[in-house]
Amino acid sequence: MKNQKKKATARAMAAVALLTSLFTVTPIGTHQVQAATDTTPPHLESILSSGDTITLTYDEELTLPDDPESNPEPNPDSPPGPHPGFPLPLLPTYTVHTSSGDTTIDTSRPPEGNTITLTPDPPINNPATIQYSGYIRVSDLAGNLDTSLDTPKEIIDNSHDTTPPQLVRSIISTDDIKLFYNEPLNPDEIDPADYKITVNGEPQAVGYAEIRGGMVRLIPNRGAIAFGDKVDLTYEAAKTTSPLQDKSGNKAENIGISAQATDLTPPELDREGIFVWKNELRFGLTEPIRLHSPGDTLADAFTLRVGSRTINVTGCSISASNRLLTLVLDDSVEYGESGIYLNYIGGNRIEDLARNPLAPFSNLRVTNQSSARSLLSIAIKDSSPLILPVGGKYLLTVQAFYSKGDPRDKIASLASYTWDNPNCATADTGWVTATAEGTTTITASYQGKTASIPVTVISEADYKKGLRDRLDPTHTGITLGTIIKFLRANPLEDFNMDGAINNDDVTYLMQLVSPKKTT
Repeated sequence: MKNQKKKATARAMAAVALLTSLFTVTPIGTHQVQAATDTTPPHLESILSSGDTITLTYDEELTLPDDPESNPEPNPDSPPGPHPGFPLPLLPTYTVHTSSGDTTIDTSRPPEGNTITLTPDPPINNPATIQYSGYIRVSDLAGNLDTSLDTPKEIIDNSHDTTPPQLVRSIISTDDIKLFYNEPLNPDEIDPADYKITVNGEPQAVGYAEIRGGMVRLIPNRGAIAFGDKVDLTYEAAKTTSPLQDKSGNKAENIGISAQATDLTPPELDREGIFVWKNELRFGLTEPIRLHSPGDTLADAFTLRVGSRTINVTGCSISASNRLLTLVLDDSVEYGESGIYLNYIGGNRIEDLARNPLAPFSNLRVTNQSSARSLLSIAIKDSSPLILPVGGKYLLTVQAFYSKGDPRDKIASLASYTWDNPNCATADTGWVTATAEGTTTITASYQGKTASIPVTVISEADYKKGLRDRLDPTHTGITLGTIIKFLRANPLEDFNMDGAINNDDVTYLMQLVSPKKTT
């Protein structure tokens, strides 16, 4: 009976047509790769009993609904914060029907991966069926409720299991790779080295691996997989040190999956925080974003609370890297105002490139950068023109000058940037990226003030030749111990390796200061 159930539930996806939208993913192999917008309920793969336990295993990771009564609204007199409380999960109950009567089983622990484990009392020793008792249901991570046990389903005796676990689904995302089997696995038998991954043809190491219920989770090195990358995964049971197996010791079969990576994780605010200056509010995101509806001003999507008054949003802009969102406010936040908190109530107005929406938030603290002094001007303090090799990157030094007090350094990451030749070079958060030979002008804007710098992009060979001529104009060689002086536009400015020289230059300098061979 169990063999028939496993074969029936190993659903092939080889004939799935190419999906052309940005937020869907093409399955290349025989296992489904989940799209970012998941509206399908979890599918129950097996109901197995060994007498004292019943395991329910699904084709995706499970979660429980929250109990709204366990997460009351925060006290209005308490300081605002992003997490007013931690809700408790609602646990479903089940009814087991046997020839000797019905038994109600309470869930004693949350799902483990794709598996729910129940402990019947008394144990199940004869044919039985199981179904939900009450209104609470488990769901997948997208919130789709399970409906498979709305009616009774047969419990399969698993006491003498001799069949290997079957892989029924795989989800390859930018965060991890999840493999879902149709029964619980032995959590002690897994080794990350047994799984081979290539991303766009390049090998990538699996840094961590774990088993939760019938789910294998593999985590490559951070940033190894990007949205849309082609990922190949292989597992050869004969070559493993810890063969993947079910709890009866039956070893899993080989795996060969090829698919494009999807992104199932919504964008989040980065750790830099939220800043407001006069009538502009700005915050960064952990990944590129876009507006769900192009041209949306995000009016009524945000509210800013400043003390007892509320400020609304009238417009917005997204930086060139798509990671920095600027909101234009209908009123100014003045110097010295405090108790500033931001609420996002816009639903699906902001999303990442895979259409995962930014989750609503409330009462996030905002840092007031409004100043009592007025901004007079800004300046780019780097040598002009800025000369870069193709493919090079350079961090600008941008200063702000005020009506009183010292200039403010390091505002490059806070400024926005434009350019007149995007085919040559672009800039974002202070970093200039050279893409092709040519010239352009980069303009930085900060709180209504602008500054520009001409940029010339040359070939890497010409750039290195120019560096050699500047450091060793006579081409006689620089011996160990020679002092190299870097001349800056401002002699008082400290030398900054990040801002003054790129990695290729550093490599060449290291070559120059090594002893010169005699001829």
